[in-house]
Amino acid sequence: MDFGCGSLARAYSPHAPLDRREPRALPWAIVARAFSPLLIVLLDNGPQGKPMPETPDIPEELPLADEAGVVAEAASSLPEGEAAVSQEICGGTPTSQNRDMGHPLFPQGLKPGSFGGADGGTEVPPFQNETTADGGTEVPPFQNETTDFPETAKENEPMLDVEMLDVHIPHAKHTWKDFIIHIGTITVGLLIAISLEQSVEKLHQLHQRHELEAALHAEGERNKLLSEVNFAAFDDAMTWRLGLHQDIQTMLATGGKANLPYRVQHRRTLMLNGRPSMIVGSAGLATAVWDSAAEDNRRTLLPDEMATAYSRLYSEEQGFADARRVATIADDQQSTFEGEFAEVRTPRTPVLAKMNAAQLQQYDALVMQVFTDVRREKAALTTFYGTNNALLNRGFTSAEWGPAQQAAKAAYPDDYDKMAAEIEAEDAVRDKAAGKATEKGAR
Repeated sequence: MDFGCGSLARAYSPHAPLDRREPRALPWAIVARAFSPLLIVLLDNGPQGKPMPETPDIPEELPLADEAGVVAEAASSLPEGEAAVSQEICGGTPTSQNRDMGHPLFPQGLKPGSFGGADGGTEVPPFQNETTADGGTEVPPFQNETTDFPETAKENEPMLDVEMLDVHIPHAKHTWKDFIIHIGTITVGLLIAISLEQSVEKLHQLHQRHELEAALHAEGERNKLLSEVNFAAFDDAMTWRLGLHQDIQTMLATGGKANLPYRVQHRRTLMLNGRPSMIVGSAGLATAVWDSAAEDNRRTLLPDEMATAYSRLYSEEQGFADARRVATIADDQQSTFEGEFAEVRTPRTPVLAKMNAAQLQQYDALVMQVFTDVRREKAALTTFYGTNNALLNRGFTSAEWGPAQQAAKAAYPDDYDKMAAEIEAEDAVRDKAAGKATEKGAR
């Protein structure tokens, strides 16, 4: 059975002003006002409406207040003697002017479709046009309202799988012609990229090659000057040893009676780059550029003909270095033997008179061995010097090396006649000094 109590709810609305002009409240109306919420709950056994969809939060709805507390507070606030408004419980109309006053449990009045306001309860018929007891303003009827909120339910429904629109760019029909054009475009692009890369690499290698050629040329110029200094040093060394050989032979011929002094080596002032050279004896040749080019594999940058020529040149330099090493060992042996017959004050000047015949012969062998090694050293340097001159003049073939080497030998020959003449000049000076010393001692 459905008991519509819309009028009762409206009568207790706080937004409706109390009409105190007719204090006709009955005692039973006060009781009905106090127990109206309980009656509503007990008598509301009508059909249930459609349940509202579950929603997490509905900000428009507020939690209900405590019924008993609200009713008691409303009852205590009425003045004595004021009658409550009679209310029909079962779908009637209000019989009092205070029908618009809200129920304390529902301060804003009940919606005409539900006792709870938002529980999807039973729909009740709308109110009819009503007037107050004093002939006041007619109140328009309420429209049918329900607690079914389809919009809210739709908004709170979970998102289902929605089919997304997949857009594809239309492709034209491919033909063999298109395929060939596509492949050709890729091929041409790759060829261009490779060509550019190779061009840059070739330019870089060409730059490195020019730098290496310039460095080798500069090193060749230095070796040319060092060779010319060495040629003069070799001639001085051979001349000195030939003089020693002559003195030893004189001592052996006279049985040691000649008592010749030790022959001192005379070294000419050698010029290197326009300045006096401080080199004593032979000097090694420069090979730093060629060695560094081998370490970082830059030799492969040279043309085959040029690389072959420089390989031949530095192999000849290695032959000169080997001969120089052998001559150095022989010279050390000579110096060691001389030290055995030297005075304390002159440890590097031997006294020939202290040597017997066997020792003089041994000493002579050491001297001539050094002479031979120096001559071989000079011969190796002459070969290198000729080849180096050929390369400095851009002669990279063996046909050009031969004439250059012959020219080197002609420029720096083993001129023994010249050496003998120098020895005779030294002997004359020595004999003259010795004669003066003899004359001075005789006086």
